[in-house]
Amino acid sequence: MNVAEENRATRLMYASAESEWFLALDSLVDSIHPVDREATRIWYFFWPLKLTESLKASQDPVKTAQELLLYGKFELKRALQESVTFLYGARWWHEVAQSVLDFARAWEAGEKEASSLKEAIRQVAVELSKRTTVSEELLLGITAVAFFALRHLGPEDFRNALNQTDARNHFQRSPEEVISLRKGRTKKKFWDFLYTVNRRHTVTWDEEKDCTFPAINNQYLAMAAAADQEDYRNSDPRRVEGPIPVQCRNGACGFCWIGVLGGKENLSEMADFERKRLETLGYVNSGQLAESHPHLRLACQARVTGDVTIVIPPWNGFLDG
Repeated sequence: MNVAEENRATRLMYASAESEWFLALDSLVDSIHPVDREATRIWYFFWPLKLTESLKASQDPVKTAQELLLYGKFELKRALQESVTFLYGARWWHEVAQSVLDFARAWEAGEKEASSLKEAIRQVAVELSKRTTVSEELLLGITAVAFFALRHLGPEDFRNALNQTDARNHFQRSPEEVISLRKGRTKKKFWDFLYTVNRRHTVTWDEEKDCTFPAINNQYLAMAAAADQEDYRNSDPRRVEGPIPVQCRNGACGFCWIGVLGGKENLSEMADFERKRLETLGYVNSGQLAESHPHLRLACQARVTGDVTIVIPPWNGFLDG
């Protein structure tokens, strides 16, 4: 590999803009197993580059965190292992992460070739699939996450983060069983249409531990979660009422943003106010919320009309200051 090619490999891994990573993911998403398609996209949104780069560039990260009103575990280098547990592919996380590190080193040294981020991600997934007999489509999503995490942290911090306590998930169900549960846990009765107002739905907020709470039809997601009387503040101080972090309940604070792993059509259509708040908070970029039922929502603005499976981000704040 000549100097120009080596610099290109370095640039792609450690200097590509966030838009380039989303383009690579968009080109791969149809090849990712359905169990991790939404989860991979959600991870990319949960950990935007501007969050990591704002903290890296700051001479006083504590002050920057205060200015951005950051709460929770907002440093990826301290939360990397935990951040991937909602992906089914997290069961192969360490093998994937090490393979990505090895590939990145070899790519820079000219021992591996890849013309794009997409090709590099697929190449690692294919090679690991051959070694482990795990299907490429199951490995592709978690591999895309590992590459983007490496872009965030750089090789040294990425390697150090892998030495933290292992927090991989231990899903006992098959991918097909997980997908089936996301389509609905509540048993439907033929007379349900007569009791639309009082109909109850199931919201799953932690798939691995099978944690759920009920929601009355058309109830706000955050309000339904608040009915859970268990004290969750020891695990997350933001959880003052139920498992979903809340503060204002009117869309202003952004505490209650969530990712929707399954059943996004069972939440009310996103209104302009919710869309604008997500953009103002900096959780999404303009143009990324064109869907009527996207996979990022504010729980205080989304009403429940059917069973839904969500994942809760470990942090919140105002990324655009």
